[in-house]
Amino acid sequence: MIGSAENGGGWSRAISIADVSVWKMARTEEMIKRMSEVLLDFDDNSRNWTLLLNSSSWKLSYGCTETEGTGPCDDVSVGGRYIYFDASQREGTARFVTPSNINSYACLTFYYHMMGMHVGRLNVYTKNLRGNEKLLWRLFGDQTDEWKEAKLPIDDIHEQYQVIFEAVKGSGYLGDIAVDQISFTREKCSLLPSSAAPQNSSSVVISSSIISMDTAYHQYMGLMLKEEGYDSSRWIPCYRALQHGWNVSTFHRQCDNKGPTLSIVRKDNYVFGGFTERSWGEDPWESYDLHFWRKDINDYVRSDLPKPISQFTVSLWTKISTSPITLFSLGTDNKLQVVVKTSSEIHLCYWIKSVSTPCSIIGTPDFLDGFWHQLTVIWDSVMNKWEFYIDAAHKGTTRHMSDVLPIPGGSLFIGQLGKPISGYSESFVGHITLFNMWDYRLDAAAIALLAKSCMNKPGNVFQWSTLKNKVHGELKLVKPSICK
Repeated sequence: MIGSAENGGGWSRAISIADVSVWKMARTEEMIKRMSEVLLDFDDNSRNWTLLLNSSSWKLSYGCTETEGTGPCDDVSVGGRYIYFDASQREGTARFVTPSNINSYACLTFYYHMMGMHVGRLNVYTKNLRGNEKLLWRLFGDQTDEWKEAKLPIDDIHEQYQVIFEAVKGSGYLGDIAVDQISFTREKCSLLPSSAAPQNSSSVVISSSIISMDTAYHQYMGLMLKEEGYDSSRWIPCYRALQHGWNVSTFHRQCDNKGPTLSIVRKDNYVFGGFTERSWGEDPWESYDLHFWRKDINDYVRSDLPKPISQFTVSLWTKISTSPITLFSLGTDNKLQVVVKTSSEIHLCYWIKSVSTPCSIIGTPDFLDGFWHQLTVIWDSVMNKWEFYIDAAHKGTTRHMSDVLPIPGGSLFIGQLGKPISGYSESFVGHITLFNMWDYRLDAAAIALLAKSCMNKPGNVFQWSTLKNKVHGELKLVKPSICK
């Protein structure tokens, strides 16, 4: 419907109106609110739940779950269907995303069932159209053998979004998590239960038979890790003494170069813990920075791309105060270049067979201050887009103005535009350390972890530890790293 609105000055402009409903009889405000509710009931056969749940690791079920001693034996309404996460499966997490974008609602309600000695965690997030996620609700541990109602106030969200229900596996197979009857209403509500508020519970997820999912242990460990900046973190086991045996060599083989490590040991009735933000097996004197102390086309790092690549995540730490400079370039005929062009623009340029397509402005370089900052660049040729982060803060997502192709091969250049190298004006000047590249997209949690400290998480395409052997020119190797 198109209408015309006129102001007091006599001029008018077109406005649009959508979702207009007309009834033959008067309706109360309460009736209208109920009619506008959105209900996701898994008994509703008008939706293809099998397709919607495909590859999510949630299962559609009725009756009892497959594992005795955990999970419900019926849905909320009795005789219907529900979805559940089977803790005996291999996957550690399961995510169900509501099938359509939603806005203008006041309350999200659903029912959950979390019963068993190994129950992990149920998280509820919103995700906006830019892909940013926000944690609204989380609960972990055994909640007894009954369906319980959850409520989340969402009246302060004014943009379109989807809701994500994420189940996280606990320390064993007796930990099924089920969800049923998801609804969005216009009636205001308060958080239920209050213990599910993210700020009231530890965000630490630890899969350990020593502490299981005991609330007291998690709260205490969450407070300790919060002091180190790791209160919102998920810890994946790399070594279990009962499984791998008491062997130092095995421990290092399992846990070296894995990043920050949390160790938990039980002796009789006592539990001990230790934390390190550096990787096991990492010699602090092996860490290094590269100091590009002059502006010269002969100063760069070059390493051959080991395989074709259609997407990547690059993480690096840098300390710079001037522009224009080149951070890195990748490829040969088809290549990408990330350039700090001016004090107000960062460019991502894409070349097809040595012909430049229009560069994308990917943000403002809020890091030209002479201090250390962590940068993340994510590129995806399939989705035809990039993402850019500074110190874990998302600075933008955009699409290329033209189609892009995978990068079939070539070289990585750090500090230069690549071959053929143009003038020296865009050569890098400053410090770079911990440059790593992966052939997949790192999620926001992993990016936040990399930005917390100068931590080395080796990439599976390029690893910083090996790039020191690829240095050209008069770069200065600073050991140990002064990144902080």
